[in-house]
Amino acid sequence: MPDQEKRRSSSQQGLSWYWAWLIPVAMGVLALVAAVVVETLHDKVQNRNQAQTSLKELEEEALHELYAQEEALVQRQVTSELAEEISEGRRERTELLKELERSDPDERMLDEIRDTLASLEAAVDEEFRLIGAGRLQEALAVEGQQADPSYEKLEELLEEKDEEYAGAARRTAMIADAGTFAVVLLSALVLATMFRLYERFRRENQEVLERSEERFELAVRGSKDGIWDWNLETNEVYYSPRWKEMLGYEDHELQNRYKAWKERIHPDDLERVTRTLEAYLDGRSPHYELEHRLLHKDGRYRWVLTKGASVRDGKGTPYRMSGSHTDITERKKLEEQLQRQATQDPLTKLPNRIVLLDRLGHALERSKRREENIAVLFMDLDNFKIVNDSLGHEVGDALLIAVGERMRSCLRPGDTVARLGGDEFGILLEDISSVEEAQRTAKRIAESLRTPFCLEHREVVVTASIGIASNISFPGHTEDLMRNADVAMYRAKNKGKAHHEVFDPSMYERALERLEIEHDLRRAIEHGELSIRYQPKVELATGEIYGMEALARWEHPENGPIPPQKFIPIAEETGLIIPLGRWILREACRQAREWHELFPEIPPLNVSVNLSAKQVEYPGLVEEVAEALRESGLKPSALELEITESVFMEDTTSATALLRQLQGLGIQLSIDDFGTGYSSLSYLKRFPFDYLKIDRSITDGLERDPRNAAVAEAAITLAHALGEKVVAEGVETEEQLDRLRRMGSDFAQGYYFWKPLSAEAASEVFSKARERQNGLVPE
Repeated sequence: MPDQEKRRSSSQQGLSWYWAWLIPVAMGVLALVAAVVVETLHDKVQNRNQAQTSLKELEEEALHELYAQEEALVQRQVTSELAEEISEGRRERTELLKELERSDPDERMLDEIRDTLASLEAAVDEEFRLIGAGRLQEALAVEGQQADPSYEKLEELLEEKDEEYAGAARRTAMIADAGTFAVVLLSALVLATMFRLYERFRRENQEVLERSEERFELAVRGSKDGIWDWNLETNEVYYSPRWKEMLGYEDHELQNRYKAWKERIHPDDLERVTRTLEAYLDGRSPHYELEHRLLHKDGRYRWVLTKGASVRDGKGTPYRMSGSHTDITERKKLEEQLQRQATQDPLTKLPNRIVLLDRLGHALERSKRREENIAVLFMDLDNFKIVNDSLGHEVGDALLIAVGERMRSCLRPGDTVARLGGDEFGILLEDISSVEEAQRTAKRIAESLRTPFCLEHREVVVTASIGIASNISFPGHTEDLMRNADVAMYRAKNKGKAHHEVFDPSMYERALERLEIEHDLRRAIEHGELSIRYQPKVELATGEIYGMEALARWEHPENGPIPPQKFIPIAEETGLIIPLGRWILREACRQAREWHELFPEIPPLNVSVNLSAKQVEYPGLVEEVAEALRESGLKPSALELEITESVFMEDTTSATALLRQLQGLGIQLSIDDFGTGYSSLSYLKRFPFDYLKIDRSITDGLERDPRNAAVAEAAITLAHALGEKVVAEGVETEEQLDRLRRMGSDFAQGYYFWKPLSAEAASEVFSKARERQNGLVPE
């Protein structure tokens, strides 16, 4: 029952308030409507006054036209200035009439004024015509009979209309004044009623305010943020229980003074907090919000987000300030972690490329001001992929970490070493005396890497190629130095690895040339601009061709022939060797099959194709060879693959498996360029080769250098002992040929026999051989 009575009382109170507020609202609406009406009446009065002004201007313009007519009579001519003045006046009268039409609905009177004006203008025009013709007497007659009566009639119409406007304006003004008085009276009644209602409302809502403050207190206690309320005049601060709890204190442990807050601010943040607070209280900053650290009871600092707002007196002086503290320690930890991830290599904990570029940029700026020298070193580990593939990625990662530590030990405290990605590192040397100092640093790093790394109970030895770029000889921007060091590093790697090179402009020119060749080579492969030349291989015992080596040739549409030694290494580095080698293999197999069909009388030819290191590493090599044989119909025994000996020294297990798979197809295998690489006797025994090819560098010195002759003879003897046949490359003289025959070489090729031939030229050779049937060695 008490609840029902309370609800009924609340309902009745609400209804009472409804009617109490309805009366002043209705009166206010009525006053508003009256005000609108009064405003409308005032607008009408204003319009009438404006219309009167327009009438006077209209009359003046008409009178002005009469004066112009009299001036023309006096001058006995109508000047162009006078005609223009008349035209301008008529245009102004047209505008005045349009204004009158908008403000006056009395069309009849306006039509009459318009007609009278037209008569006046017609009379003036006629008078001007007569003056222009020199008929002055007739012009005077027109003035007296037409122009003057028209003007007098216009004057009467305008005076009549003016009196009408003046009367209407007076009546409307009286009504507007009465309305204004009514609006003022209604407004006073509304204000008086609303003031009484406000007093009643204030008294009745005092209890509501007290309950609201109680709810606020409960909200403060339940909030996750710490609330503070600062009396700036007494320096007393109310700290909510949660504020103290955030710092590990009980509610009674901290004094309600600003000192309790200030003395717990981190020393590094105190000045910034004080400066921000003063700027806000002085009015120099519209907001008070910042992040800083507060000392926890356990001795550690917690990050808080502080927000506050002040209450000011009439002079703008703050006397109270309230706000909150939000614990953002976890967010700060996450931000720091993200910052580390953005600037630190997660594996080696070294700075990353972003940091190196940033420090290099600042170093360059300082070098300009202080005239200091700096250098950038790019380092790439040689054959790191072998470590990764053979020992696993965990060992590879451990090696990168260890390399980073050794590099740091070789540098000064102010230098920067960063991991750029993969097995690439960057080094920034600041304030160096010369490029030689950078070179000495590169040598220290290379020397430190020679000591084996002990990883997972294994000793791993690694070398590095290092490129050096400095602002001493070639100043530039950040990107320039980084690019120059990168170019120098690739130059060092191309010179045989385990080297360091200092950048010079010719390297950049070569890099640009290499980039152009790469671009053009890619296009050439796509558009079929390459061709194959075939160099015959001759059996020395019979003088007959037993095979053809397929050699890629490139005729550039603009630059002419591009040597293979120039574009093949680029194809190897960029991976273009895969599609290029695939095309050579297919085309060579197809051509060999065609020769077999065209020249069945000659001994079966084999065709040999060179395989690069990239092709040997390519997972689909065996399938591509099988596909080329299947597609062309060539017998597997007629295909010979030539592989450089150094390819197999990096991963013997995988190499052996690959060779077994290739030999399983029925093809033949050759060791290419024997004598230029490792030339290990153990792999000759382990790998299943059919041919051994002596490199042209050995053949070239047979007649001059006894050591070359000894190497060639030993290679031939060894190959025969292992059941392999020998092919000598680069035979150019008869003396070389005789020496090779005496040593027991089985086959030879070179310019002494034939230069590489096009497929058509080779077919011509076979045709002549068929006709002669007496061997193919030139007479």
